[in-house]
Amino acid sequence: MKKKASKEKGGNGKAVKRQTATGAGDLLKMSDHLSGLIQKTEGPKAAAIWEAKCHAQAKELVKELEARIAKGEAAQTGTLMFKTAQMSREAGAMNEDKAIFSFYSAFVYMKDEERKAIPCQPDIKAKIDEICKSINPKSKKDMEMKGREIMRYQFASVLRHFGEYGLANLVLNDIETFNRRFREGALLFNANDPDVNLSDDFFKTIAL
Repeated sequence: MKKKASKEKGGNGKAVKRQTATGAGDLLKMSDHLSGLIQKTEGPKAAAIWEAKCHAQAKELVKELEARIAKGEAAQTGTLMFKTAQMSREAGAMNEDKAIFSFYSAFVYMKDEERKAIPCQPDIKAKIDEICKSINPKSKKDMEMKGREIMRYQFASVLRHFGEYGLANLVLNDIETFNRRFREGALLFNANDPDVNLSDDFFKTIAL
């Protein structure tokens, strides 16, 4: 039997239909997360409890990510990487620069279908459409430059989708600072891995 839409009073006093959201579980998690952020201001003990909770959630996300990769399931792995980085940062396991590196890595790892499933912010979509119209298909240089610009806007939209508004603004308005912090985060993240060689050419290639 279908659930009836509940009704609540709108600002004008009229009854407004409110359909139960399919993402109610995610909203509850978000509410819980925000509640934890507030608790962090209540003192060291509350902060320690919240960090331990985030650490446990990060570990569960890593388990799910590893399980999907082991099964060859690529869907939603980028999203899992993104959420894991957020929880790891809240747990104090990584600083903001490492998180920036992790967020961008997760974005790059996302499959086309995963990116398309994330709604593009209207103002950003308008910018992307504008760029697409200005591309000169006969110029390889122009296509590469505009393609990188489109990717920057897409990444900013994904950051907003996951609630990272401050970093989204950095990507949109101060790309030099973002690229510098991305570089610092990448070097810190891979500092203990001798097999990873992050050269200047690498950062020039991947920079937004």
